[in-house]
Formats: sequence, structure tokens, C-alpha cells
Amino acid sequence: MLSFRSIAFFALVWLAVVPESQAQSIWHVRRTPGNKRCWDEYTAISCYKGICTVAGIAQRDTAPFSWLVFERSTDEGRTWMEQTPAPLGSFCGNCTSITKLQQIDSLHTVAQADSSWTTQNGNTGTIQTISYFIATTDGGKTWSRPHWPDSLWVMDFHFSSPLTGIFVTNNSIYCTSDGGERWEKQIVPVRGGPEACHSYGDGMFRVWGHAHGPLYTTRDNWSSYDTTQPCYDSSVDAASKTLFGSCNFGSGDTIMCYGIHFSALNPSIHYGSLARTTDGGSSWTHFRIADSINAPSGNGILYTTSLDHDTVYAAGESFNHWILRSTDRGATWSIDTLLLDTSMNVLETDGIAMTGDGHPLALFSFRDLFINPTLIFRREQDNSIVTTTLSALHPFAVYPNPSTDWVNVRSSTPLRRVVIRDLLGRPVLYGMADVGGEARLDVSKLPAGMYELETEGENSTGKISILR
Repeated sequence: MLSFRSIAFFALVWLAVVPESQAQSIWHVRRTPGNKRCWDEYTAISCYKGICTVAGIAQRDTAPFSWLVFERSTDEGRTWMEQTPAPLGSFCGNCTSITKLQQIDSLHTVAQADSSWTTQNGNTGTIQTISYFIATTDGGKTWSRPHWPDSLWVMDFHFSSPLTGIFVTNNSIYCTSDGGERWEKQIVPVRGGPEACHSYGDGMFRVWGHAHGPLYTTRDNWSSYDTTQPCYDSSVDAASKTLFGSCNFGSGDTIMCYGIHFSALNPSIHYGSLARTTDGGSSWTHFRIADSINAPSGNGILYTTSLDHDTVYAAGESFNHWILRSTDRGATWSIDTLLLDTSMNVLETDGIAMTGDGHPLALFSFRDLFINPTLIFRREQDNSIVTTTLSALHPFAVYPNPSTDWVNVRSSTPLRRVVIRDLLGRPVLYGMADVGGEARLDVSKLPAGMYELETEGENSTGKISILR
């Protein structure tokens, strides 16, 4: 008789706002890089209603070694089809990544590729970066490089329609009303230089200044504009720093800027931070992960889904096995634990987006020998997933996680018992499974912290890292 010990990690933290049904959801793999050797295979994702596109740079074993790769889905991210327009050198030289992608409508998509190199000046080197734009107007059948001002490093861009758009460099604002055939440079003295932008249509644009704003708004194509105060958090000690490098612009005056917060006591410790306004920047509400959620230190928040849905997700590069989830358009947040239908461990998040039917998609990369393949994931409905994913990949599910009272263990194979151990390996709690292969443990008396949950069963093997 074979026995196995399947290991799951879970944290006991106070998260009363996280419902049990949320912990039962599963992120399903919807697309893999296949047999191609690649690095940062997909680095950008965007959706327009049910049509989604991801983009990246694939590294092949044979010449030409680098190719642009686009994947397109027309069914809310359930299935994908690869679109490989041309070798990378046909569009830009030395391009290292696709840094942003926008699915404008069902036919029009724009991607930004950055090319970086180092110039030597004596014993020192300076990194130079130039941005290129790659676009399709026929749903990805053909791709081309549209006209764009040369030798610029683009900080951000956005189109409100295939004709009307804006992009910003670290010192300039450019707008177009003819799909990019002509770009008009706007003379606006942005504090610290522009860092994020948004086109609303009908002459309305917004630009965010470096790190703290302020927010600049025009409703007449920059003939005039309004300026808010910079976005500082008065509750933070002056020695602390919060830098907002990106903004998520809703369809109205709701805007959420996000970035990183450095601790005043220990600058090497840093957490994600968000600031939200519902009045166009006149007032801001701040949310720092370390103050509100018992979560590990990370590299800040780099990605969020659209504010046009009630449910919004936020993630950072090294969030590993969790992302943030809000059900009130960013007013409050909680941890959404990553339960994946793969035994691979998430290395980092490379992008997130929301489909028209409200399903989040994510790009998660994994360590695989010397490369980091990126997989496309889709978060499925809660109730249908717990049963169908109890398979050879995941013989059991643990929920809710994190928990403050009860932990449920559900298995597709017979279980004998469940053991919870502390990080020193000492058993702190035992539980017996019923005839249906389920166990329920009361963890309310355990101190808050990290634990190891082990199951002992028959005729199967498996491992899930829920949270660490």
C-alpha cells in the first residue's frame, strides 16, 4: 500500500472580508508557450469586452532567434491563437520587451516595444531606451509600425478610439486625432515630468506627474487645463516614501494610482501602495498593504485591472502566490490566494486584465531550468472548480485560506488524517478525514503565522503551495 504526504502552506491572518467562496476559486492554465524556448514569453495583456490579446518576445533555438509573439482570444480568454507577425528585427532593433499593450476595439491593437542599450562614457555606462509602436487594424492578421516621433522613450500611452490617443515621454505630451499619422506636441509644464496618461475622447485628456502627481486635466485639447495638488499621504512620516508610477483611469472621475511604499524604519522593506480618488484628484484615499494586510514584502504594485468593473485586481512582480482583490472598485482590498491547476510555483506576475464577462486573466511566469516560461491563466467560477480540479495535479484543496477559524480539506483520493505543523516541523493540530475524504479543522486557537498542512492518503502523490 502506497502512502503520500501532500503539503500545502497557509497563513492564519485576520481577513474578515475574504469569503469562503473566494478561496475556492482556481486559476486555470489557458495557454502555454509550447515547445519554444523563451524568456519573458508574454509581458503584456489587454482586453476589450470578450476579445483579449497578449504580447511578448519569444526566444527560439534557431535563426532568427527573436520573434514578436501575439496571442489572441475571442472567447473571453478560454482559447487562444498565436499570431507571429515577423522576426523582431523587422520592427525594432535590440527590443527587449513589450512593455504595454492596448486592445482598443475588436480590430485595433497597439503594442509598445522598448529597445535598450548601454553607451560607455569612460568607466561608466548609461542605459539608453527608445520605444517603438506596433499596431494592427484587422484583428491581428497583419501588423505594422505606425508613424511615431523618433528617438523617444515613451512612459505611457492610451487611445480612447482608433483615431484619438495620447502618449507621454519623461518631458513631453503628444496627442493625435487621426490614428497617429500626425502627433501634436502639447506645451504643458508637468511637475516632475509626465508618467501616466489617458484619453477620454471629445478633447478630454489626463496626465499624471512623476511619483506624486499632480493630475492635469483638459477638456478642450489642451487649450486650457486644470491642475490638482500632488498626491501625498499626510499620515506617513516624512522619512517614508510612497511613489506612484502608474495610474488606472476609470471612465469618469474615479482614478487609482499605484506603486511602492518604502518603510521609514527600514528602507530595504517595501510594500505595494495605492491611492484612489473619486473626484478627479481633489481628494485621495491611501491604501498601504503593510498597514492593512499581513502580507510579505514585495516590489510594489505594477498591474491592475480596469476600474470599469466592480471587482478589481492588483498585482506586483514578486507577489508570488497571492494578488489583491477589491469588490468595490478599489475602495477596500483583501488577499486573493492563487490556487493554480498546475504544480509549478509562480515566480512573478507579468500582467493582469479583466474580460467583458468579469473573468480576470493573468500572466504568471515560472522557473523552468534556465528560462522563465509565462503561462496565461483565467480565474474560473468558484463553485464548479473545487470538484473538477481535484485531480492528479492537485489531489486535495484547502479552503478558506487564509482563515481565522475553520480550515476545510477536500480530497479526490482517500485520506486517513490531516496534520498541521509549525515552521519548525512540530505538530500542533491533528484531524481525521470522513468517509467522503473531507476533513475540517478548528484553527482559531493557533497563533497567527505560517503553518504546514500535510495530508496522508493512499495511491497518489501531489503537492500544492497555496501561500508562503
